[in-house]
Amino acid sequence: KSLWDPSLALTKAWYDASDSSSITESVGVVSEWRDKSGNDNHLNDIITGTSFPTYGARYQNSLNVVDFTSDQNIIRQTSNNFGNTSQTWFILCQVDSGGVDNANDSVISYRTDQNLDGTWQLASNDSSEFFGKLVKDIPDSPPTSNMSGVDLSGNYHIYTIQFDRSS
Repeated sequence: KSLWDPSLALTKAWYDASDSSSITESVGVVSEWRDKSGNDNHLNDIITGTSFPTYGARYQNSLNVVDFTSDQNIIRQTSNNFGNTSQTWFILCQVDSGGVDNANDSVISYRTDQNLDGTWQLASNDSSEFFGKLVKDIPDSPPTSNMSGVDLSGNYHIYTIQFDRSS
């Protein structure tokens, strides 16, 4: 039995690397990561000049993970149903020690449209260490600070990002 049931919340997207049935891969190269929420927010497009992430080579607690390097991306370029609504994101990830080489390196980014309104990313905010700063371009929003004063790379962390768009 799964420990998470998307009916427990208004889940818009759910990506579970430990569920191999949600990963399309060939010889460990991921071409699609399917959304398990039932909302069809599958990640399956590639950015020109980058390569796909890998699968099946690394594990956390004996479970598969999707492994990204700095030039690997898997995205959803078509419209989604996230919209301009209040939302909470939970991201479980590990940034490799020595894996940061740019202050804009990020573990996740979100872009609402061709404009930058609503764009955000969880970025390193340093050229060699990961401090986890929420960088956003949302009009009239307050500035953010680092989530930590120490390098967070080298270990798994769960990051929670919440947007209250009720006002």
